[in-house]
Amino acid sequence: MKQFEFGNFRFQQRLRIGENTGIKLLANLGHMDEAMNYDDELRKASIAVNCGVDILADNSVTKKSFDFKRWIKANLPVMLNTVPIYDCFDAMENGTFEFAMLEEAIDKHIEVGADMMVFHPTLTAGLRNSVEASSRIIKVTSRGGSQMYRYLGKGKCENPYYEYWDDLCNKLSNKGIAIAIGLSLRSGSVVDDCDDLFMQELDIAGDLVLRAHRANIPVVVEGMGHIRDDNMVVLFSEVKKRCHGVPIKTLGPLLSDRMIGMEHINALLGSYSAAKAGASIIGALFRSEHLGLPSVEEYEESLMNYKLLKYILNMTPENLEIEKMISEERSRRNWSGVLKHAYFQSEAQKQFHLRYGECTPDTCTMCGKRCAMRS
Repeated sequence: MKQFEFGNFRFQQRLRIGENTGIKLLANLGHMDEAMNYDDELRKASIAVNCGVDILADNSVTKKSFDFKRWIKANLPVMLNTVPIYDCFDAMENGTFEFAMLEEAIDKHIEVGADMMVFHPTLTAGLRNSVEASSRIIKVTSRGGSQMYRYLGKGKCENPYYEYWDDLCNKLSNKGIAIAIGLSLRSGSVVDDCDDLFMQELDIAGDLVLRAHRANIPVVVEGMGHIRDDNMVVLFSEVKKRCHGVPIKTLGPLLSDRMIGMEHINALLGSYSAAKAGASIIGALFRSEHLGLPSVEEYEESLMNYKLLKYILNMTPENLEIEKMISEERSRRNWSGVLKHAYFQSEAQKQFHLRYGECTPDTCTMCGKRCAMRS
């Protein structure tokens, strides 16, 4: 299955993912704490759509979680990605969790209009023991995966997603809802980016992919967090091979572990590299990644960069014609034409007027009277 179309039938929204369908952009957000400003998350959601985001991933864990999801489905033309296990965290931590609770959470996510759900089935009890005994620097970096790791560590016999996979597939069969298999052992450090534990997890994911396809469920694999650029092509090749060519959804990826405070650039570079290596869905990261949740301003700053990236990766013949027009206007030093065709038009006009006011310069940038365009 090299590409597929998904989307909740009730909302008449569909999205094609995979080879020859263009890179899609995903942005995370959500109400994470009761003290958070709920209206800020609404603003972020609207900003994301204005920046060309195709999929909003709601990671809310508060009582406003379902209100937020319903608001997105009612107000924004965007796919909704949700994570049912987040509704079960309290029960997993206090020892009262049962599979029926996960089923109930999934039913609620179906009802609210989820288009894609992240499941965490690949951290099995056996693999968990190998992780615990490993020399990995960061054992588990996935939030959902880490909760499953703790749950299994309390002596529980098996990961319920894995144990009841076929039952869950039957529940979602022919509903148009995609499953994103959340890879719990994606690397949290570039030092561990291609380790054997991740390869074992990919093999487990590959088996689950085939079983989901038999139930007519579209599937992506979600992971690839911290990866050295030199290993990007090799790692994506392994994911494609072991997971039968399903679309790949990234979280970043980050090319270095040292870029704290500048992670939006770190991830943007990683996203370009990942797209060239075969990613289908790029997950945006923000300046404050690893430090805290992004402010509204940081959210917009980062997504403007990803809007640029998406345009470059998905350039069409129509886009190329506009590229030709702006080059012709620049060759004539026709500034009104240049500004008219700028992709970020308001920003280009602001920068122009900041430098020149109402004047019309006869040159551009740094060359003065030796400007190549004058020659």
